[in-house]
Amino acid sequence: MAAVTVVKTIGSTGTFSTPQLWEDGAPANLTTAEQSAAGTFAVASFTQGESLTFVGSGATGKFLHTDSTGVGTGTYVTYGITTGNPAASDVVTGGSSGATCILSSGTADFVGVVWQGRCQNQEFSSATTVLTIGGSTMSSTTYKEITTVPGASFRDHANVQTNPLRYNASNGCGFRTTGAETQTVLLNNESYNRVSKLQIVGTGLSAQAMINESPNHLVEYCLFEGTYDGTDATLGVLGGNDGGVTRNCVVIQRGDVANHIVGTGSVFSPEFYN
Repeated sequence: MAAVTVVKTIGSTGTFSTPQLWEDGAPANLTTAEQSAAGTFAVASFTQGESLTFVGSGATGKFLHTDSTGVGTGTYVTYGITTGNPAASDVVTGGSSGATCILSSGTADFVGVVWQGRCQNQEFSSATTVLTIGGSTMSSTTYKEITTVPGASFRDHANVQTNPLRYNASNGCGFRTTGAETQTVLLNNESYNRVSKLQIVGTGLSAQAMINESPNHLVEYCLFEGTYDGTDATLGVLGGNDGGVTRNCVVIQRGDVANHIVGTGSVFSPEFYN
């Protein structure tokens, strides 16, 4: 069975208000997450990210998603597995909400999920790192992906063909650090994840837009700006890049004195296209 894509919106009216809260809500092991047919939803709605107990099999997990909107509605539940193996007829109980449902059919072990965050058309800023990705077990088919909702990227702007290719929060979703010195806007510590359609800018002294410290990532259709002026060969406005693919991106150096723009990893060979 193919991996299940769990889509969550990020923003002022989204499931998560910030990209980091979306990351924190991911299952610890994406490869063992499951989606099961379920019914008899009762008591209340499940709470995003709460712990789950599977009464019957004794398994435990973390709530990820459902189509239930309350008591008596819903046909499935998606969850990350912490221990054990849920079974048909298990009563799923939310640790904080008290919500329940009953699994109405079994599911293949280790189905896995793609944990996808879609940012709304707004700017996400922080004095420190806006998003650090790390801590979950992933694979080539079960991974994290952060992008935008349809129409929210700078690539979707009505004047995209004439707008300058530089960071402008008025043109689409953006990540920005506001710290005074040596900040990284997006730090990736996991393999296989994907990043697309974002504007990312570091505005402080020697700021880095994105650092990739794990292989097999895919970064595409992004705009990166930074001021990194150090000499570390693995750092830069766009740095790390061990064993990953970057394509169709623009990288802009805004530092007064630049040693280099892109830093490459020392273990694997990064790939850059277009």
